Amino acid sequence: MMQAKELMRGFSIIELFLTLIVIIVLAAMAVPAYFNFKHRAYYSDIVKATAPFQEAVATCYQNLKTLTGCNGGTNHIPANIEKAKAPILSLTVHDGVISVVPVASHQTLVTDNFIFTPKIVNKAIVWDASGDAVKKGYAP
Repeated sequence: MMQAKELMRGFSIIELFLTLIVIIVLAAMAVPAYFNFKHRAYYSDIVKATAPFQEAVATCYQNLKTLTGCNGGTNHIPANIEKAKAPILSLTVHDGVISVVPVASHQTLVTDNFIFTPKIVNKAIVWDASGDAVKKGYAP
């Protein structure tokens, strides 16, 4: 009797492997979700950084009655960003279109650009987001 109780102590190798498999499956699901969250948080900062440019383009449109000529550094639109200013590598405004190239960080690539295109709807501007960041689901 005493020998049987001593043999049954601890976990079997199968129980340990099953526990390991469950941990690996959970990690396999959690890691991609975490990186997607990091990308979305990173692009949230980029979208916020475009707000002054969006407001200035809207004002430019109200003044000129057209988006042609609404460029960075003109018509009270802030100058284009040409030196890296985290999280933005560069930001340009041309005829109201705001194009952003991100700083490569948090596994974000320079090619994951973000573009805001203004569209006139009932004499008001509606912003259409596009670019690789939108295609990948990082930005709205």
